[in-house]
Amino acid sequence: AALGRYRLLGLDVREESPVKEALSAAGLDWAAPTLILSEVVLTYMETQWSDAVIGWAARLLLQSLFVMYEQIHPHDPFGRVMQDHFLKLNSTLHALQQYPELSAQRRRFLDKGWECCACLDMNDFYLGLVPQEERDRVESLEPFDEHEEWHQKCSHYFILTASRGALMEQALLPQASGRDPAPPSVPSSRKPSHPLVFLSAAPSVAPSWSPAALSVRPVPVRLEGLGLASTRIRPQVVLLTGGSGRGGRGAETRCLLRGQGGWSSTRVEASADLGQLLPSFTLRLVWLISEVC
Repeated sequence: AALGRYRLLGLDVREESPVKEALSAAGLDWAAPTLILSEVVLTYMETQWSDAVIGWAARLLLQSLFVMYEQIHPHDPFGRVMQDHFLKLNSTLHALQQYPELSAQRRRFLDKGWECCACLDMNDFYLGLVPQEERDRVESLEPFDEHEEWHQKCSHYFILTASRGALMEQALLPQASGRDPAPPSVPSSRKPSHPLVFLSAAPSVAPSWSPAALSVRPVPVRLEGLGLASTRIRPQVVLLTGGSGRGGRGAETRCLLRGQGGWSSTRVEASADLGQLLPSFTLRLVWLISEVC
């Protein structure tokens, strides 16, 4: 910021009038393009007050972009543990109860006066909007193999952009098509005349594999390792995952098969490179192993 133009203010943002008075006294130009950033902030407020902040921001800042990063999906096992964690810190996640999903958060902003709104969970954001080169760079910084936990965590956080004024619409997030079926909310009366103003939609990141890519074949291997997880698929078929051996952390999916000659170990190979495996793929792989074996 230019010398003498940077201001830090301590305010109770729940009340519109004192905020307006203090910001005006600090020299804020209410008509200037303005960015409002809330990184896991409003959810710690009671919902009636966080709604009030979203509302007065839309009324007072006529050319603005609101960017918010918060949690979603409170009712599944991960979401319940997440809520308990913050509750133990005396930091209740209030907004989750009234706005548990992406569609509810989008509707929240539109109902409070924002003209356009788009939001993505962090899986869609990372896999759909971050360039492949940047993902490769980040993923090469250090070894990482907790991909299922990472995807689960990212599915419980989202990033939202809401705009006020035609000038700010071009800064909205593009909407991924794989998860939330509702399109970005942009009233037709506010769509700009030049179509290139809008970013193109992000590709779907919902996993999809063809039968050919999922074909498997058993390959005899020597079995060794510690900390293996096992699941009985059939009386004579046991699925093994995880664990570690002399070669490091085990990344292969293996099976123990009992035949006339006793138990033998096999490795299951996909016929195509599927990259990092998501939990839904693991379930499909279990079914295929059962069919092959």
